[in-house]
Amino acid sequence: MLKKTLLILFFITVFSFSAFADMYPSYDYMENGGTAVKPQPFYVDRVLSAKNFGTGSFEGAEDIFVDSDMNIYVSDTQNNSIAICFSDKSTKIIDGFFINGGRETFNNPHGIFVSGDTLYVCDYGNNRIVIISIKTGESSVIRDIQSKILDEDFIFKPNKIAADGYGRIYCVSDGQYNGLMVFEKDGTFSGFVGANKAKYSLSELFWRSISTRAQKKQQTLFIPTEFSNVTIDEENFIYTTTATVDIYDPSVSEPVRKQSPNGENILRYSGGKYPIGDRIYPYYGEELSGPSRFVDIAVWDNKMYSVLDQSRCRVFTYDQNGSLLFIFGGIGESQGSFSLPKAIACNKNTLYVLDSKTGAITVLSPTEYASKLITAVNYASEGDYNSALSAWSKVLEYDRNNELAYFNIAQIQLNKSDFTGAMQNAIKANNRQIYSNAFALNRMTFVGENIGYIIVSVIMSAVFLFIAVKLIKKARLIEKLKARSKTIDSLAYGGHILYAPLDGFWVQKSEKKANILSGAVIMVFLFLSFVYSVQGTGFSFTGSGYELLQLNVFMELAKTVLPVLLWCVSNWCITTLMDGSGNFNDIFKASCFSIIPYISMSFLCTFLSNFLTLNEGQILKILMSIGIVYSAFLIFAFMCSVHEYSAGRALIAIALTLIGMAVIIFISVLFFNLINKFIDFAAGVYNEIRLRN
Repeated sequence: MLKKTLLILFFITVFSFSAFADMYPSYDYMENGGTAVKPQPFYVDRVLSAKNFGTGSFEGAEDIFVDSDMNIYVSDTQNNSIAICFSDKSTKIIDGFFINGGRETFNNPHGIFVSGDTLYVCDYGNNRIVIISIKTGESSVIRDIQSKILDEDFIFKPNKIAADGYGRIYCVSDGQYNGLMVFEKDGTFSGFVGANKAKYSLSELFWRSISTRAQKKQQTLFIPTEFSNVTIDEENFIYTTTATVDIYDPSVSEPVRKQSPNGENILRYSGGKYPIGDRIYPYYGEELSGPSRFVDIAVWDNKMYSVLDQSRCRVFTYDQNGSLLFIFGGIGESQGSFSLPKAIACNKNTLYVLDSKTGAITVLSPTEYASKLITAVNYASEGDYNSALSAWSKVLEYDRNNELAYFNIAQIQLNKSDFTGAMQNAIKANNRQIYSNAFALNRMTFVGENIGYIIVSVIMSAVFLFIAVKLIKKARLIEKLKARSKTIDSLAYGGHILYAPLDGFWVQKSEKKANILSGAVIMVFLFLSFVYSVQGTGFSFTGSGYELLQLNVFMELAKTVLPVLLWCVSNWCITTLMDGSGNFNDIFKASCFSIIPYISMSFLCTFLSNFLTLNEGQILKILMSIGIVYSAFLIFAFMCSVHEYSAGRALIAIALTLIGMAVIIFISVLFFNLINKFIDFAAGVYNEIRLRN
């Protein structure tokens, strides 16, 4: 018995491995913009071919549909027929139909759709829609469409089709950019619905506004992007896909739409991110460059939807809120890969992908990991948060880096007033909004429970500070430190500069009230303020941030210290030509003291960011703006005082200094490029001589 059990387990293991071995690794996009490897969400259950349908080949097939009874329909385009494989394994080929007593055939059929026992076929080559009763064989056609809203040269080329529960038909016609063509149950054309937006640049709008009618006729037409496919869910909501994606503004092309009855897109987007497929890809120059190209969509029973990307032969599955759940597939001929995926269908958690090049229908079933994730999504959509919390926790057993699981757990904990837990899981989910909401409620709870202690602590701190200041003044501690150290005396003088800048900079220059070391100390504080900002900013305002070990000290020094030094060099060059009175030392010291407000506000804002929420972030922006503006004013003041310029001349000198900085950067980059070219040339000559000898 033991040997038999071990043998069965061995075969199960081998079979499971073979089911996954050839599939591309699954991945997901993280909130920080990177990718992460994920457990395989689907495995190949079986692969169907035309033989399963009792016909020759499905190469060139255009569409697939699976009804609620698990009957599979294929638009066998090359054989001009519709192949059906019923759930009981019986088959049927529809290669013709009767209209007015005469038999007619299909010519290059494309899209198909089944509603009840009615089959809708886009008879593309015959420019018509064919409607057939699967049970009785009764049929009708829609063609020779006449309407005032259609162009005179309109040619009906039905490509994809869907029908709602009321018999209303929605059709994608090639070359038609006004949206889906809508036909009533009796075949009457009633208009269009849900056109994509047309994008206009400001320059195009301007030139069209001043163009004559003749010029407008010669200009390129602004037309929306046409749909690539259409389907309808059980609630009669229309879903469409668009193959062309605007990578800079997906809201224009809207690659996936869920249409309301009036044509508005009511699809939900998670965090404002549109379902565009791959977010990281080569933009040009490679075989797989460019964005995803959606050619079909399948809607699940629980309102999840899967879209088929023909560019890289992948399937992207989203929940009803637009959160990305799964990515799988790839280019190839092995199981789980596709050569030219043309259509996708879904029924009872099973996906069917039609490959038009190989003629294969790949049937994919969810793995244990995907099943747990689908269960969690179902519980969440039903509002069963207790079950959802348990289900999301089980998802984490398979994938510890699943940000969606952490996000949903954080939301549930927030609803249950577990604010600390919600904050912890929001950090793992890299979700600032949930963290901020939980932090606000946790802060309110803490203040409410400890208001007495907080008031006493504030009063005691104020008393302690008052006493400390009195003791320091009495002991004349600051005066003693200033007397012992020129640098401390110089830094203390910075307070006078802040409230009387013109007088302060003049005295600093004429009476040598500051030294180079004091400026260097301020530069150190500038660097520390940047490091503290990176490491110490509250999660609500960073989202992730760096780890301390990831900081490159030399790079951070270059970001903070180098711009100040570059300003000083450029300003010295410009003011020398403009007869400025200050030397390089005066410029360096004055520049360093001018950025004290910026440094101070940087420290303050970083500290406050740990106690404020996203809704209160405007406070930080105001404080930081005050620091920047006041530092800019101090720079203007030192230009007037140190260089003895008028206000206008000072502004001109500042503008020329900024231009000079750009020139120095350009020359430096050019110089280093020339050095690299020279090194490459010298290395090439050396290698040539060495090889010849």
